[in-house]
Amino acid sequence: MLEHKTGVTMKIEKRHDGLFDLTQERTGPLEEAIDAFVLTMRFFIQDNEPTSFRQLAQHYDCASIEGSLKKKFHLARTNINRYLDSNSALAISVNDELLKHRKIIETVIYGGLSHANPNKKRAYDSWMATPLKAMIENDFVCSLAVLYKAILVIKDLNVVAIDKLREFLETAKDNGIA
Repeated sequence: MLEHKTGVTMKIEKRHDGLFDLTQERTGPLEEAIDAFVLTMRFFIQDNEPTSFRQLAQHYDCASIEGSLKKKFHLARTNINRYLDSNSALAISVNDELLKHRKIIETVIYGGLSHANPNKKRAYDSWMATPLKAMIENDFVCSLAVLYKAILVIKDLNVVAIDKLREFLETAKDNGIA
């Protein structure tokens, strides 16, 4: 995902009848790679999954680990949410609504890739019929890269947390507590 440069190319050409043709293209990861990534990434963003960022926050809150590790996790989660709730990079506006990264991600995943939500499907189809199509797709791919980096940070925190929990259990066992 991070190996491909992503971007948008747009070309406007005047036709013989005086009207204009617009061609647009998103460069970067192929659809197959995006689909594969989203299948896994959704486990971190769907709250009904035990591995979602929200569920992990509850595990961190209850875990017998040092407060600094909990703070690092919550800071990472806060930063993810702050990014998702911020405006898209190009200040894309559809129907007078300034699109935020979260809305683009949710609409593309649940309206374009999985068709799980009829309202999001309608919004996705209408977005893809506009000259903003390639820009929205590019914002989606860039947001996936941000989420991927966040997942890597949280993975590293989880490794440390699991090691600390193992140490805690071993100490408890050695002291006859567990």
